[in-house]
This record gives sequence, structure tokens and C-alpha cells, in this order.
Amino acid sequence: MKGVADLESGGALLVQGVVAGTRIATLRGWQGVETLRPGDGVLTVDAGVQPLAEARPARLAAPPPALWPLRVPAGALDCRETLILLPDQRLLLDLEGLPDMPDPPRALVPAAALQGLRGIRRFCPPPGLGAVTLAFAEPQLIYASRATLLACPGASPDGRMAPADPVPLGLPQARHLVTCLIAQELGRALRQRCA
Repeated sequence: MKGVADLESGGALLVQGVVAGTRIATLRGWQGVETLRPGDGVLTVDAGVQPLAEARPARLAAPPPALWPLRVPAGALDCRETLILLPDQRLLLDLEGLPDMPDPPRALVPAAALQGLRGIRRFCPPPGLGAVTLAFAEPQLIYASRATLLACPGASPDGRMAPADPVPLGLPQARHLVTCLIAQELGRALRQRCA
């Protein structure tokens, strides 16, 4: 099953999906992801309002620290309120200002790569934290909590993003880019402080 990390004990942990309580832009306004059902119209970045093909709810088991979700402070990723992201949930990251980036400078990165950027930290989730795996007929980017862009797979078995979308980066490459962003933001803050 996509988005699940197998454990040696034989159990499974959800590592991709949208955490319950996350507000998603829909045809009827902002709705908690846990209220969405197949057929509901969700606002997508490139294709306007699209019907959900799947909305599979799940409860997170007690994960080891390496698979803890990440807490994103309000405003850190253009989000209106604090967001909780599962470690392998892909999101679109703006890389403007980094050298040698394509135009537009953006990449799909796993949330785990964001640790340390703008106050984003892992945390031990409360027992029974819910999540919903969303899928469309074709892969889509959706709006969460104002302007955070989350990637959702297509209902096809491969779940690949359309060729026009940025290529999903692996964790090592994504961490490298995030480290570059952190260094760039730190340099900017130091220059302002010294000016």
C-alpha cells in the first residue's frame, strides 16, 4: 500500500496522507480533510475544481521517532494555522533565490526534509491521530490551510505526477535543498542585522 512503511514487527505505519484537522480548499469553501468523501469537489492548482476519486481514512499507530510527523508553525509555509505533516507527504516547495534552479524554481519534497526550516520540528503524535489519503483521477496539487500545496496521487497504481509538474525529489536531495534554503535565510537575516 502506498504511503505505508512496513515494520519488522509486522505492523504498518501511515507515513503519507493529510492529517485530520487540516483544512483543504473545496467547492464549498475550506473543509477539514476528515469530512471529505469521494466525489467532493476539491480546488486544485492546475485543473480547477476536481472530484475526489478516493478519501481513505486511517489512524496512525504509535510510530518510532524516525517516522514522527512534523509540526509546521503558522506562516512557515504560507499556512494560516499550524499544520501537521506526515513525513512522506509531498508538498511543493518554492526555491526562489537558490542558484541553478529551473524556472519556476519549485520542487516536490517529502515533509521529512523540512525539519529545521522556519521552526518546523518533529513531534510525538497523540494516540489515534487520524489521517486521510486523498487521490484524484490524475495526480493533483491541492491547497491546505491557505497556500501550502500538497501533492495527491492519481487513482492509477503508479500515482506519478503529470510530466508538467516538478519531479518529486528523494529525501537526500530534498534535505540538501532545504539546507541551502536555511543557509540563505540565515545569511539574509545576518545581513539585515549588520546593516
